[in-house]
Amino acid sequence: MKIESNDRGYKFVEWKHRAHNRRYSLRLWISESLAKGEEINFPVTNATIRKTQKGGLVLIPKDGGVVYLASIASGFRGSAGLVLLAGGEEMAQMYYYHSGQGRFGETTIALINGKMTTPVLVKWKKSGRRVDKTSGVWRLTADGLVEDMIDGPEVCSLLSE
Repeated sequence: MKIESNDRGYKFVEWKHRAHNRRYSLRLWISESLAKGEEINFPVTNATIRKTQKGGLVLIPKDGGVVYLASIASGFRGSAGLVLLAGGEEMAQMYYYHSGQGRFGETTIALINGKMTTPVLVKWKKSGRRVDKTSGVWRLTADGLVEDMIDGPEVCSLLSE
């Protein structure tokens, strides 16, 4: 993701609701020690997100912490959703439409705090045309691996909830 800066030099990344521009957006402020270069790649290791008193999100250094970005896009004229199951703490979630009124579908993103030693499990679902699979569980790890968990008693019990 491309890092931007405001007029005072503070760095951030922002996800905007494309159809309605500024009305719905999610901005993540980045500590100077983590904003090296012009881009930031998720997952961010040795970091965590802290919420300010006013509800702002700040990415700060923390030994043993990991910040994940989970994202799922729906099919044509569909919807998408993410639910954190285990291994972390959801700090923010937002969706944005692929068109002005959402008739072409939507994308849902979530920012999740986790630990280096514990993988994060995220349940996802999507609908719409041209969708080959409608739900599942991802296992996110600190090294950037996104594993689609297909079989097993653990996944079956999580999907039935």
